[in-house]
Amino acid sequence: MKNILIILILFLANKGYSQAVANELTTEQFNNIKIEGILKTTLEATQGDIIQMESVFGSSEFTEGPDGIGDGWRIFTFSNGLTIGFTDIYSQQYDASIEGFDTNSITIKEITVNVGDNISLLGSDIIFNPRTDGAESIIFTHSFYDCCPIIIEFNHRNIITKIAYYVWS
Repeated sequence: MKNILIILILFLANKGYSQAVANELTTEQFNNIKIEGILKTTLEATQGDIIQMESVFGSSEFTEGPDGIGDGWRIFTFSNGLTIGFTDIYSQQYDASIEGFDTNSITIKEITVNVGDNISLLGSDIIFNPRTDGAESIIFTHSFYDCCPIIIEFNHRNIITKIAYYVWS
């Protein structure tokens, strides 16, 4: 009986860790994400080109790093609060790609939410992320890939406080 109880406890403990902690997006849903009203795929197509990015969001401040690991990077900061970074800017082998962003507005599954909105706008079938660094959050990933989450943080009143995307590689 004691062994059965130990096995049951271990099974239940393991079951808790195997539960989903992210909201899965299909490829179509992931490609239809909008950042500040602009399709993510449209932004990716600029490959971090200064003129093209500024034609979309207006003038920016930007910083960039040299060739080397990752073949260069560029981070844009726009007056509307959007910060978006690209990697492989100078690569001869790869297209430049979005490395991450912080934004005040995102559209996921055709639902637009902004910093300051209540998370209830995302619907009732949302999975909450139980493993956080102290902030409560909702994570969206493309087919449960671990590398590229869209993280929506919110406070104890369920008000969105931050929207970000990071490529963890």
